[in-house]
Amino acid sequence: MEKITNPDSGKLRRLGDNHAITKKAFTTLFDTYYVPLCNYIYSLTKDRQQAEDIVQDTMFIVWESRNNIQSNLSIKNYLYKIAYNKFIDTYRGNKVHLSYVDEVKKTALDYFIDKEEDYISTKNAVVFAEIQNLPPKCREAFLLNKKQGLNYKEVAEELNISVKTVEIHISKALNRIRDKVKDSYFAILEVS
Repeated sequence: MEKITNPDSGKLRRLGDNHAITKKAFTTLFDTYYVPLCNYIYSLTKDRQQAEDIVQDTMFIVWESRNNIQSNLSIKNYLYKIAYNKFIDTYRGNKVHLSYVDEVKKTALDYFIDKEEDYISTKNAVVFAEIQNLPPKCREAFLLNKKQGLNYKEVAEELNISVKTVEIHISKALNRIRDKVKDSYFAILEVS
């Protein structure tokens, strides 16, 4: 009968003629080291499911190579080394995957930024064109207020018109620009 004696010492003792780990010895090995290995790998990954997957892969590797394990080997060190190497392999695989995902995100973001820049350029062109199409007094009142930052009273004094007329001109300009931008937005959506 094979067994792991004194698991704290970490030495694998095999009894029997074939020097292979039996199912019973493997079960003892699994019961002894599974949780500590999971905790160790979790400290590296911060992902409980990934840690368990790595430890299960580790145990599978040990079971698959059970006929080739040297009897004087520190099984604890062997298990931790396999688990660590599996963690590194997983990390490298995730890094490649993350690089691909990051590249896809960047490409999508660049696409939407380009679309947004096109939209803003088109919107600005529509706004500037509509400002040029405003009646002269309306355009002048609007530009004095919005571009130069004059208040309604100052615009009225500059143009020798009433404050109420300035309000009407600016309201008219904003409504025309808003309607034109709204129309161009729907036209851009139809083209996109």
